[in-house]
Amino acid sequence: YTVHFLLWNHGGADVTNVKAYSGDKVVGEKLMAVNGDSWRVVSMDLVFDTPGEHALTIGDLTATVVVE
Repeated sequence: YTVHFLLWNHGGADVTNVKAYSGDKVVGEKLMAVNGDSWRVVSMDLVFDTPGEHALTIGDLTATVVVE
């Protein structure tokens, strides 16, 4: 499953490790560099072990993903 989202940096240039969680389990991870006061579009491939509804959290955002 591939998700796309915006990664904002309101400070100085930095590198961050972006993690996607299904509950408390990490289902995707990507190292990203973002210039200060800028943003980037991030594409991340996620892996879910089981079908069903998953509460996906990336940063402060949460969405429900249905895996069939």
